Amino acid sequence: MLKEEISKLLIKDYKDEIERERKKLTYFEDWEVLYFKQEVIESLKRAKSEKIVDLFRVKRLLLSLLAIEQRMKESSGGTK
Repeated sequence: MLKEEISKLLIKDYKDEIERERKKLTYFEDWEVLYFKQEVIESLKRAKSEKIVDLFRVKRLLLSLLAIEQRMKESSGGTK
């Protein structure tokens, strides 16, 4: 979903926050994580269309999306 360069920068700068979000996701089933991913993507689309953007909210959504992607890789047998 995110461009690779942006993902790498966010992971580098917010590694602890992403890890914290990822740990929260371990309590959910895969289908729940997929649903949450769709909700995050929809929220990002809505934020993009707003005239005044809350950058903190967008940052939280992006970090959540990265955590979800890491969780999905992990559950599919990929590496962290």
